[in-house]
Amino acid sequence: MIFKSSFSYLLLLLIFTSSCNKSNDQEIRPISVVSCSDGIQNGDENGVDCGGTCALCPGIKVLEGELFARLKLDIRFEYLVTGPFLIRDGAILEVPAGIKIKVKENVGAYIAVAQGGKLFTWGTKDNPVIITSNSKNPAPGDWGGLIFCGKAPVSNGIQSRSELGDFFYGGNDPSDGSGSLRYTRIEYAGAVYADEIRFNALSFFGVGNYTSLNNITVFEAAGTSFKWFGGTVNSSYLFSNKSGSVGMEIADGWQGTGSFWHSYYNQISGIQVENQYFASSNDRNNQFNLSNISIVGTNNSFGIHFKEGNPIGLIQNLYLSDVFIGVSLSGEKPFGNLSSSLLNFQSVQVENYNQLSNQSEVFPNYIQQLDASGSGSKGDIPEWADF
Repeated sequence: MIFKSSFSYLLLLLIFTSSCNKSNDQEIRPISVVSCSDGIQNGDENGVDCGGTCALCPGIKVLEGELFARLKLDIRFEYLVTGPFLIRDGAILEVPAGIKIKVKENVGAYIAVAQGGKLFTWGTKDNPVIITSNSKNPAPGDWGGLIFCGKAPVSNGIQSRSELGDFFYGGNDPSDGSGSLRYTRIEYAGAVYADEIRFNALSFFGVGNYTSLNNITVFEAAGTSFKWFGGTVNSSYLFSNKSGSVGMEIADGWQGTGSFWHSYYNQISGIQVENQYFASSNDRNNQFNLSNISIVGTNNSFGIHFKEGNPIGLIQNLYLSDVFIGVSLSGEKPFGNLSSSLLNFQSVQVENYNQLSNQSEVFPNYIQQLDASGSGSKGDIPEWADF
């Protein structure tokens, strides 16, 4: 009788243990260690059972380190930036139409062009060049951005080091060239660089006017989309879409022209002008020129904000909508330049605003409200930005 009871107890124990093991197996499988041979793209893989901690995927080439020669990317391959990638003096990187460059997220990766280096992207409207996050769930700030360093003048008149990457920039060659960007889309840039400094999706440090910037879209950058630190480079057909900071930022004595800019739903301001200091405060050779500009805000953002310094410039055909303050001026100098005609506005239209300006005399004494088409379709995203 004792044996029979013991046998029954053991049988029940085995059945219970087996049942528990089966239940445990079912719970463990979903969180098992990623395998490089399970036939599934998972973990940090870039493809099925390849990339990340697994072997490099066939057809994917890595861009990292420094480039000292000429390199033309091949449309047959995908490209992955896995860390800082620097195009050195005399080196040239060419990116044909249709190539997508992915950048590994959260590793401090960015692309920089040193003084004397050149980057060319040859996108088309139907076949743009795309530079984006490698994450399966991309988000603003996944990677750094693009940095260009040229030899054109900046307001302090000396060669300096960039706040991003610590590269030399500036000089006395306004016609310096750093390459060309054409039909290029940049996504999810703006990682934190150091302390409270973020990458801009595109940074132009002392870049000269032999550089060509046309048809460029920045989508969901965590920081500023486009920022100029001095220089003379011109640009047209720029689209900043939902940045976490400023759409287009002008600083350190930029003396270029910008036309057909569209700033949409950027969190702080559509355009910001700051630190425009010059030895001669009345020299019109130092002025910037903007035309055909549309800014659609978040209802809590500035349209155009003159933050500090000595802005000398002309802004024509400016359309502002859904802004808290249309034209904001901080400090005495920006307002003084406006009243003395060193800073000029022509054809400005502001709709859906809380205040036209934080300076009561600006409208209508120095700015007249007139009909403006802005970047092409007032506040609507223009056709040229659809690529």
